Amino acid sequence: MFRSAILGLLFTGSRNMYLLLQLGLLRFWRLRNQLFIRLVNLI
Repeated sequence: MFRSAILGLLFTGSRNMYLLLQLGLLRFWRLRNQLFIRLVNLI
């Protein structure tokens, strides 16, 4: 029982980290796209 609880915590923790990572990547991708569009407009 104790082991399964630890496994559950690890699983939810890793899932949260994965979601945070995906959100960060999405934000970074959007920022990069915006910068790229601005550069193209300047040219």
